[in-house]
Amino acid sequence: METKKAIDVINSIDFSDIRFSDSNQLIEAIEAREALVELAKSRLPKKPIFQSRESVAFYDYADGHGEAKVERYADWTCPVCGWFVGEQYVPRKHNQKKSKFCSRCGQAIDWSELNDESYKKSQELWMAAKEGRLNKNEEST
Repeated sequence: METKKAIDVINSIDFSDIRFSDSNQLIEAIEAREALVELAKSRLPKKPIFQSRESVAFYDYADGHGEAKVERYADWTCPVCGWFVGEQYVPRKHNQKKSKFCSRCGQAIDWSELNDESYKKSQELWMAAKEGRLNKNEEST
């Protein structure tokens, strides 16, 4: 059964026709239905999001001094929870396996619409971010 059809079937269950021994059973049945719908929705694939970020790294040197440097990086993240799902760009591109599912929330990831044009755009965004030319509203693709 297709996921969209399963969601429709689950949502069509009418608990008013079913007799429950107490109100707690009705509440549990409604909560179970909501959980099933959310689980089914997470199986519908969504496109990953390309994000550029920065963090501070601290370096200690042998001569006793240290410094803090701002490092920029970018990667493809889950559209639901923001967890890493594939290909990270640090000063150079790292080919890492693209995940079919987010390892944190289980969201299905749809890589099919990302073609060479999308990758080229992401690399351009990464270079702009690295050089400080990127506006915050341009970061998501």
